[in-house]
Amino acid sequence: MKTGNRKATVHKFKATNKGKYKGTIHYELVSGKPFLNSNTINISKDRQCANSSPSYWLKIREGSKWSECITGLFQTKEKFVFRGDHNKRESLILFKFSGDATELTIFYFENYFVGDLCKVLNQIQK
Repeated sequence: MKTGNRKATVHKFKATNKGKYKGTIHYELVSGKPFLNSNTINISKDRQCANSSPSYWLKIREGSKWSECITGLFQTKEKFVFRGDHNKRESLILFKFSGDATELTIFYFENYFVGDLCKVLNQIQK
């Protein structure tokens, strides 16, 4: 386990195509630094292609194409909050959706990963 930054970098996104594609929403950055060097992300429903069975998958825009899947989004005990990781559990990513999924806030804990989210959930409840 990495013991890096327990303070999250916050990225706020707004849906740009809600309802246009079945099972996929594109989001555009509205505040914060680019997330993983991208201003546009793609959240798509899991199609049961992986043994891990997340609820959703994250891709980022790289130039004019979508990346491979960055991480799966796994449901937490908190409503509308999902968890994922970056670089094989090197960094923790928390995803907090608005009730209608038109807004998304990403909390990126670089070089910090924990299995017990109680240590970081208080940062996203604000």
